Amino acid sequence: MTSRNRAIVEVAADGKAIHLFVKFSPQEYYYQGVFKLVDYTYENDKDEKGNTRKEFIFRLRKVN
Repeated sequence: MTSRNRAIVEVAADGKAIHLFVKFSPQEYYYQGVFKLVDYTYENDKDEKGNTRKEFIFRLRKVN
């Protein structure tokens, strides 16, 4: 687990908010709001070249 992935899990365990931003372009990000971690899994997926790799899938739920 990379340090960025681990940070999501640790923040959730500490009960802190997760502020989600979506990257639209190299210099544009859109704020989506505050979320909490519901669950995460570690699965096989394909990268942009079609190679199989492992990736973390985080299930988030928006906090009102």
